[in-house]
Amino acid sequence: MIANTSASAVKAVNQAIAQGKSVYLTDDGYIVDRDTFASLLPNYAIYGDALYKVPSGPTLKPMKVYSPNYHYNWAGVDAPAHTSLVLEKLGFQIVNTPEEADVVILESNRFDASIFGKKPTLVIGGEAMQKLEKLGVLTGFDAEKLKGGSDYEGLMKAIIDDQDPLTSGYKKNTLFYSNSGNWIEKVPEHFKTLMSIAPSDYYIAGWWPHNDVLANKVMAISGELMGQPLFVYAGNPTNRQHPVHFFRWVTNAIFGSKLASLMDYVPAKEPDQVVVPIHNQTSNPQPILAKKDTPKVLLPQKETTVENGESVQALTYQVGQSFQESPAKAQLPQTGEDTTAHFILSGFLLAVSGGFLLLKKKEVE
Repeated sequence: MIANTSASAVKAVNQAIAQGKSVYLTDDGYIVDRDTFASLLPNYAIYGDALYKVPSGPTLKPMKVYSPNYHYNWAGVDAPAHTSLVLEKLGFQIVNTPEEADVVILESNRFDASIFGKKPTLVIGGEAMQKLEKLGVLTGFDAEKLKGGSDYEGLMKAIIDDQDPLTSGYKKNTLFYSNSGNWIEKVPEHFKTLMSIAPSDYYIAGWWPHNDVLANKVMAISGELMGQPLFVYAGNPTNRQHPVHFFRWVTNAIFGSKLASLMDYVPAKEPDQVVVPIHNQTSNPQPILAKKDTPKVLLPQKETTVENGESVQALTYQVGQSFQESPAKAQLPQTGEDTTAHFILSGFLLAVSGGFLLLKKKEVE
């Protein structure tokens, strides 16, 4: 499993997806097979753990992202949104229309109500949140800021719901960054709070006058709008492509919350029976004798002949069964009675025959 701990991990995952590898989403990161992980390791700074589970469910696919350009009035030109530039470097495909996209990301005010309800949507930063509230499409939503605070900047301590997949890779006590001076004053019904500013001693650095009003303020929420997932983040996680630590707030929302199911890994079971070839056996071999109290021996079932003329007998036996190393040899058949009378009679006949031969010899002389 690739831990979701860095932008490099996201780049590695997108590379694997582009190569057609199976990548599964989990609450701690991304699941790939061992060979895929090994192929990524030389090129990406990633951390992985062995997972003794079998994933099932949907695999991740290449994601296409649409984000409207910025328009700089003072220069009279358009420029790519910061999020577009970041996501392109992380391996996502940037497209020119929402119709082409899998996900829509809004971080300026250049959109209208027609953009919602078609694709999963991310609203990032104060300017986009103010436009979302003004459109009135999300009942109960209230984006707030201090007077003149649209460009206030600060790094603060925050607390997140670390059990939600959208916060994957971040600790419960984490950090929040913004340079657009906004927070979420009211959370719509059925929306979930993902991050809030800590209750005290939270301000670390920046320029945010009267930042004491930010204690416990909500900074990220998720839910549904018009049947599509909606993620709202008050900060600026991709500002000028600098705060790399916060990029994963965006990529988590892009990949979504459809996690793989995990089942216990069960190793393949050893067979209960094996076949052992026995060479130089006749068609009716004697059975191999088992030791006393061992399982029943299965006699050979089939004989085959190999190229060199040897006879091969297939023997099936139970695993764990033991046999006598030197089975009893077959005994010669008994052909007569075992008595001493036979030996006495045989000796008498030999003696008589010897005397008879001697007499005949003397007669001839």
